[in-house]
This record gives sequence, structure tokens and C-alpha cells, in this order.
Amino acid sequence: ALQTKTFEGVLPSQGKGLRYTLTVKIQEKSDAGKYDLLRTYIEGNEGKDLTYVSRGTVKTIHGTTADKEAIVWELTPEKNKEISYYQVLGDSVVMLSQKMNKTPDWKKYILTLKK
Repeated sequence: ALQTKTFEGVLPSQGKGLRYTLTVKIQEKSDAGKYDLLRTYIEGNEGKDLTYVSRGTVKTIHGTTADKEAIVWELTPEKNKEISYYQVLGDSVVMLSQKMNKTPDWKKYILTLKK
């Protein structure tokens, strides 16, 4: 069965912040899937929200240098090759650095599962 999960959070950015809405669709017992990411600059365009959409593939990585037990999603966009990494922590995901590490202020970069 296809599992769809949506995570959301407001991350630090210029102005009022950057709302991330990440929807991941992964087949059960599979390490591959698709994602949609909406990045909304809150009131970023003359007081109106400005949203960028990116879509692509998700690959699940098991274990990182820092944490052998980690489950990490590698997001590869269709349009450019700017790969991003998110570590799955139960009902939330944390944005990681390009080297798949948590940043010192990682608690500001958490997206939470929408119920």
C-alpha cells in the first residue's frame, strides 16, 4: 500500500519565516517514493505569501556517519540537482546538512506530521 505523510513547519528565514509543507509518498516495504515540497515565504511578496513548489523522488537511507540507526530521506528534485536530506524522528522530520548531519540549531528545522 502507498503511504502518504505530510509534514509542516515554519523555519527561520528573512521576514516572517518560511513555511515548509513536505508530502512524501512511499510504497510500504519500499525505500523509494515521490515527494512534493511547498516552500512558502510568509508575506514574502509585498505582504502576500509567495510559494515555490518542487517535486521529485525520495530514497530512504538507513544509517548515517553520526547515527547508525538513523532513517534519512534523500530528496532529489526533478528540476535541479539540489538534493536535500531529512532525518525521520517518529512523527517529525529534521532538515539535515548536505553531509547528512544535524546542524547545531537543528531544533529550529523540524517539520511535524500533520494528523
